[in-house]
Amino acid sequence: MKIGCLAWIFRPLSRGAPWYEALESISRLGFKGVELILCREEELESYWTEEETQRVAEFCHRKGLQVSQFAIFQPAVEGLISLDRQQQARALEVFERCAQIACTLGAPLINYVSQWPVGIEAPISYIPNHFYLPNRGPNPAGKLTMKLPPDFDWEEQWANVVQVTRKTVEIAQAHGLRLSLEGHINVAVPHTDSFLRLYDHVKDPALGYCLDIGWAALQREYVPWSIHKVKGKLVNIHVRDCDHLTTGFARPGEGVLDWGEIFKALLAIGYDGYLSLESYATDWRDRKMTMTREYLEECLALAESSSQ
Repeated sequence: MKIGCLAWIFRPLSRGAPWYEALESISRLGFKGVELILCREEELESYWTEEETQRVAEFCHRKGLQVSQFAIFQPAVEGLISLDRQQQARALEVFERCAQIACTLGAPLINYVSQWPVGIEAPISYIPNHFYLPNRGPNPAGKLTMKLPPDFDWEEQWANVVQVTRKTVEIAQAHGLRLSLEGHINVAVPHTDSFLRLYDHVKDPALGYCLDIGWAALQREYVPWSIHKVKGKLVNIHVRDCDHLTTGFARPGEGVLDWGEIFKALLAIGYDGYLSLESYATDWRDRKMTMTREYLEECLALAESSSQ
């Protein structure tokens, strides 16, 4: 196992590419791997051209960074599970372009977060974040609600999710990649058990699971148990901790998750991929990122010594 970092920790997703300063920082702080991302479809022409992608790959090589996976942010493929076949076809074209980028970067995985059905309305644009109202008591201000699309039919939606997952897996496999599907809250495949249900339908070893530890914990999963559930299917991990109420994220070591048990579970299933830090720190960022990396490396070393 190696400790990596996400490029968008150092440069907001709202700004997107270029990533050179972020890559410089990640290398300087001692991380071994990095995840890169397509933030908007327009970046395929404005940044992720064949020539620029090759330059990014060469820069990573010089800095000693392995690109652990190439991710696609939801707005870039927002029609992926649309019931409108034209929208879906366009999103699949973007996905295939991203598979080509991943190959050029030397990444073994292509990733996206499972999407929410098109047409769901919520008070915020990024629907996975709509899960908590801070007001407590018998008369909270507001209600935790969303509006489903008219004539919402979950069986139809699920069949569509299965179908498009098969297509993205086929595209990934054709480029020598595995699909690294990630779960968040309020999406079609939000957690470990729903991924396993999807896997039972797709039945393709090129379909892998990206476990975001923070999002799993927010959904009240016990992370070591979840790790055992996806043995043989776990291909990537995003690393966050949770606060004392498990209603928000924290940096590893500053929250409630037991990282010793998490690493013991990972060793037990033979996981040998990356754990990529996705923990934002705006104050003393470099120092805190270094402390977090060292903390995770220490937890891993202790788990390895206790398992011998």
